[in-house]
Amino acid sequence: MDNKINSSAALWNAANEKLTEKIHSQDIGHLIRELKRVHMKSDELYVYCSDSDKALIERVLVDYPFTLHFNVTDMSQLKGKTLVHYKSGDLPDELAAMLVLATKYGAYVEPLVSYLDRRFGRTEVELLHSGYFLHMKSFSILSRPSNRIVKRALDLLSAITLSLVAIPIGLLAALVIKLESPGPIFYRQARVGLFNQEFDVIKFRSMRNDAEKNGAQWASKNDARVTRVGRFIRKTRIDELP
Repeated sequence: MDNKINSSAALWNAANEKLTEKIHSQDIGHLIRELKRVHMKSDELYVYCSDSDKALIERVLVDYPFTLHFNVTDMSQLKGKTLVHYKSGDLPDELAAMLVLATKYGAYVEPLVSYLDRRFGRTEVELLHSGYFLHMKSFSILSRPSNRIVKRALDLLSAITLSLVAIPIGLLAALVIKLESPGPIFYRQARVGLFNQEFDVIKFRSMRNDAEKNGAQWASKNDARVTRVGRFIRKTRIDELP
């Protein structure tokens, strides 16, 4: 009986010690993280946003290494500082005008999401909004005339190069299609695209001319309606050149 009591007591003490160590380790870990977070908040970030977005920004940026200042209008504090704006379209007119003026006082102004991405390489999904995408470079890369000219030149060069390769192949395909079986070289079929808009697809004919004499049918494996040339141009996708 005494042995069982001693054994139970030993197990209890061991479990209690492990639990105490776990609690202490968690407390110490939390304390270290908190001290590190407070110590790192040496940078100052001036944020301009609507009052309704302040809580969101504070929550998302709680672990970032800077102290937040919201909607500061004293120009004497902003010289050489980084100013970020969030949903600039929702800002009051006076704050929007102040951001423009701040650049004349040496402040650096950019969208909050872009700033986080540039400095930390992180995109905070919770802070994404439609206005951010409209200001991305990928949306405005063709806004400069020089970029449009370069793009047009590359488009034409690519089209000419591909045509020099595709035209001889297309002519050869048209010739063998005509020699193998009577009927048109091309096949036209209506398809449904974006927003349920119908459009015509033109391809090299790969089936016999009477393939749909009994109405349209789904293509099947080893379809007897497919010609020998048709099997080859389907496999190589040459039928899609037109």
